[in-house]
Amino acid sequence: MNAMNLSAIVDAWARMGGVVTDAFQRSVAGAALSLPTIDVPGDEMACSNLQPPIMGGPAPVVMVCGASGQSTVAFSGMTIGAFSAAGVGAATVHGTTVQLPIDIRSIDIRGQYVYTQPCTCWEGLSPHPMNLGCQGAVTQTVGASRLILTCAIAETGGLTLTAAIVTGTVSTQLASDPDLPSGVMDFVANCEPAMASTLSGLGALFFSASFTRSLIDRLTAD
Repeated sequence: MNAMNLSAIVDAWARMGGVVTDAFQRSVAGAALSLPTIDVPGDEMACSNLQPPIMGGPAPVVMVCGASGQSTVAFSGMTIGAFSAAGVGAATVHGTTVQLPIDIRSIDIRGQYVYTQPCTCWEGLSPHPMNLGCQGAVTQTVGASRLILTCAIAETGGLTLTAAIVTGTVSTQLASDPDLPSGVMDFVANCEPAMASTLSGLGALFFSASFTRSLIDRLTAD
């Protein structure tokens, strides 16, 4: 690979801003996002808020409740509702690879969530297993974001996508559940492993999506 070909790739990427903010942006909207179920440490505070039924006789029984396992956060039906690209950053060449950055204003993702926390409430020495959970609509917004496409450069000047990484900050809004304490909703909304999973899932989406391959093909064709 000679310096002229490397320079041509860098220059061609600099001209791709219009494509990214038009055809590529429109292709991303509506794409489905697959996210795994996340296991996170048990939320003792959530279980302490659990209101168990009265056990035993007519007098209320005081119970102590705590987490009895990891909580899970699962997302389903996640779809990119809106994708707003700001343009492209400068391409950088590292040996036989090139990084192609895309600056993103925001990504809005909508779907459903299910949160489950196993708890045990103790009445003296008697355990009473219970599950605390909630489910409903979820909206995630990724801001201050950047998509970095890493490609291997062939001797002929062709590019092969080898990685796609999305960085940024994730904010989560859940449909309110009047039956749950606000602390539980905050725990789910601010679950850092789930936020990291969203960024990782976006990277996997862009790596495998046909619209990303089409973008790279157009780059090498220019």
